[in-house]
Formats: sequence, C-alpha cells, structure tokens
Amino acid sequence: MYNGLSKTMSGALAAAPNSTHTSVHERRRADNSFGRDIRMRHVKLLAGAAVVIAMAWPAFAQEDAAPRGPWEKWSISGGMFIADLDNTIRLGASGVGIEVDLEEALGLKSGQTVVRFDGAYRFGIEERHRVDFTWFDLSRDATRTLQADITLPDGTVLPIGTTVASEFNLAFYNVRYGYSFLKDDRIDFAGSLGLHITDVGLFLTDTSGVLGAGGDGVTAPLPVIGGRLDVALTPKWYVRSSLEAFYLEFDSFTGSLVDILVSAEYRAWENFALGIGVNSVHLTVENDNSLGLEFDGRVKSDFSGLMFYGKAMF
Repeated sequence: MYNGLSKTMSGALAAAPNSTHTSVHERRRADNSFGRDIRMRHVKLLAGAAVVIAMAWPAFAQEDAAPRGPWEKWSISGGMFIADLDNTIRLGASGVGIEVDLEEALGLKSGQTVVRFDGAYRFGIEERHRVDFTWFDLSRDATRTLQADITLPDGTVLPIGTTVASEFNLAFYNVRYGYSFLKDDRIDFAGSLGLHITDVGLFLTDTSGVLGAGGDGVTAPLPVIGGRLDVALTPKWYVRSSLEAFYLEFDSFTGSLVDILVSAEYRAWENFALGIGVNSVHLTVENDNSLGLEFDGRVKSDFSGLMFYGKAMF
C-alpha cells in the first residue's frame, strides 16, 4: 500500500509543474472525490455483510419455548466514542523506509469524538447463537506546515516549510459470530469468530499547488478469535466484556490485533438501557514486500476511549 503511496505521490509531484493552471477548487474537488470513493467502498462492504447474515438466519431460526431470561433477542446501541489515538506509518521496507508519526508530523488531532453503533441478534435453539456488528469511523484531516523534511523511499523530498493538507481515513467494520457455551439467568459466556475489517487511507496535498497531491488506501480484513462474558448483577445492572485477538507471522509479513471492551449497563426501562464502557484496540500490519503484495511498510494504530450509549432491545 505505502509503496503504492510513495509512487503515486512522486508521480504527482513531478507532474505538477506542468499543470499549474489547475485551480485550487479543482484540487479540493479531487480530495472530496477520493474521500467519497473510500466511503462508498465502506457502504458496499457493510451491505454485503448484511446480506450474508440475513441469508444465514433462517437456517438457525428454531426457537426454544423456554423463557429467555435477562438476555435480549436483539439489540442496537448508538452513542459517542471519545478516543485517544496514536498512529504511525512507515513507508517502505524496514531499515530503508521512513517512519511518520501522523499526529506529530502532520498535525492530526490525537483526540477524536465520533458516533459509534453496535448491534446483536440471537437465534437458534435456546438462542445460543449470536451475530454481532460494530461500526465507527476515526478518520481525521489537518493542515500543517512541515517542521522537518520528509524524504519518501523513492527519494522525493517534502521540504521543511511546505504546507501540507492531509486526510487520514481509519474506519472499522467488525462482524462476528458467537456461541454461548454457558447461558443461564446470571451468566452468558461465549466464544466467537469474526472479521475485524479496517479501512486505512492516506491522502496528502500541497496547499500551494506547486508539488501536487497523492494518496492511496487499503482494506484489511483480519480474522479474529475471541470470547465474551456478560453478567447480570441484578435485574437492572449488567456488566459486559469481550476480548478479540489475531496474530499471524509468515515470511516478512506480520499482523496483530488486540481488541478489549468492558462496559456497564443500567436497564432504565424494559426495552432500553444506558451504558458506559471502555474500548482499547492495538493494531499492527507490517510487510517488507517479499510476498509480492502491494503493501510495503508498516501501519500501527493504537487507540483507547470511553463509550457513552443508549441501547434499544427486545
């Protein structure tokens, strides 16, 4: 990905002097078009996952006549996610490419408050089967005058004093299937398998129009395995927790992910609850291009944050 980024940028930087007639408005429209293309990929990906899930449900539609107890059949929650972020990108192979702290070098905000949605649906005998989804978008943009030269792997230099507008897209679409091994009126303990789908894209523009623009993006679907433990403390108070992890090392490719969530909910009414929680995610993907992949470099994204949400359930 980042090898492609450096090539795209260097090509654009070299060609820019011959196209100085391009207006600032046209560049801004190109930037907006890039963002729309990324978001359209998001919508199509989520819609495809929804269709697959909808087709699978009838196969598990057998219902148990026993009472459900404290565990809702389906739920959807929405609210705020206040995250503290730290993102680092290395462009090029280890020992050769350059490493950029996006918050420090490009002026991206280290804190972000975004909308977050989560949902779940139980089905099958005794409703031990469950499908979950999570969506939130931590994309950011900034404009900053570089405080130091940035040299790309192909030798292209972004000199100190250059004002750069940057857009960093970082969106998460998580889908998972879980099975409750232990489920009674107090405890629901389940194992899970799923996909932690991350869209990452970086787009840079020289605001003066002299050096041009460049960018690239990639979708990384990482398979995860995990567990979930929900505890009904009282008919009104619940504690929910989950852990998902992934690690793969093959040749020069390494990918790892740890996603931890803990929350407390108060069921204010029969079909509505208020919740507060903490979510921490640590994601690293690295490849030195020995596998022939387009991705060449490393992206590291760490963030933790507070969740405040309302939850509708039946």
